[in-house]
Amino acid sequence: LQYPIGKLDNEIAQTEPLPVDSDLSLRTVIANMPAILFSMDRTGIITLLEGKGLEALGNASSEAVVASVFDLYHNVPEVLEQVRRALDGEAFTTINKVGERVLETRFMPMRNQDGEVSSIIGLAIDVTERVQAEKIRQANEEQLIASLRQSEEILRESEQRFHTVVSNT
Repeated sequence: LQYPIGKLDNEIAQTEPLPVDSDLSLRTVIANMPAILFSMDRTGIITLLEGKGLEALGNASSEAVVASVFDLYHNVPEVLEQVRRALDGEAFTTINKVGERVLETRFMPMRNQDGEVSSIIGLAIDVTERVQAEKIRQANEEQLIASLRQSEEILRESEQRFHTVVSNT
């Protein structure tokens, strides 16, 4: 099938974009990447908890919604401190170890028309593999540096022996 270039350009220009359902798009992304989308009200009641990232934590979204974050994480003081910071109006990103997983979490306070924090929305991305890869890279780098230092020492010793042999001949 051949189109004259001008005709194809005109057809493309006249094509209207498909309507995008942003809620469906967001839910599709969250359902297919290692992430958790969450929200909670001013009192810490979880009002939304979904995403493929929940699988790695062994949680189902329906179990935690309508539960208090303060009850769920009563034994994890760093999480409670982060929730309090967000409820105080601070937007920030943290990295936490949750079980065997590492989550990079963005907390964003949502404000009402009076400027008061009314809820928190957040996105936690499972970065476990990235953290593990960084540890491996760092260990490899340290091993390489140690090997280079050892090689430098061997070269220095060899050079000293060479100079000793040359000066004794």
